[in-house]
Amino acid sequence: MKKRNVLIIISLAMILSLGGVWAYFTDTVQVKNTIQTGIVEIGIEEYEKTEDGEEKPYEDPKEIIPGDQISKIVRIANKEEPAYIRAKVEFQFENEALNGSIGIEHLTGIDETKWIYKGGYFYYQDPVESGEEITLFEGVSIPESWDNRYANCKFYINVTAEAVQSANLEPDYTAEDPWNGIEVEACAYPKEERSENGEDGE
Repeated sequence: MKKRNVLIIISLAMILSLGGVWAYFTDTVQVKNTIQTGIVEIGIEEYEKTEDGEEKPYEDPKEIIPGDQISKIVRIANKEEPAYIRAKVEFQFENEALNGSIGIEHLTGIDETKWIYKGGYFYYQDPVESGEEITLFEGVSIPESWDNRYANCKFYINVTAEAVQSANLEPDYTAEDPWNGIEVEACAYPKEERSENGEDGE
């Protein structure tokens, strides 16, 4: 199958489209266990549930023990054109010798009717509309087998979300690479800059 080039600078993509080149607009954003969001098409937000079941912005727990169920709700918001979204979740210990002792199998609250895991990514199988938010997972289950090796040890949950416009894209979820080799890069032309230049139609 022929690989299609991906152009991420919107102004350049619009110019090249006049010559018959079709460009997939894409975006990627990463959060490292904090509430950092993207600035173009997609963003990541994190929440947790309080004891009364209400949601509030996520705060790192002061202390965890083996067997804990951590409330950590990760949502991805589509801010622009309808898009397909995928996400990678990676666990990283400060003590590298402990890497691999927790993984995606310890994530809870994943809607398996919507998400499918392929080639190291969770793929959301439906197009995500502009303004829509989707939940990736709702918590983390700390293994009961952890012992004193994990005392006073920090680990990070790195979530990277990527999006590609859904127009004229038909993902193949039977394949290991459902997006057919599309290269996804961070958009170099934020919405704020487009607005300042009067190029987003507002």
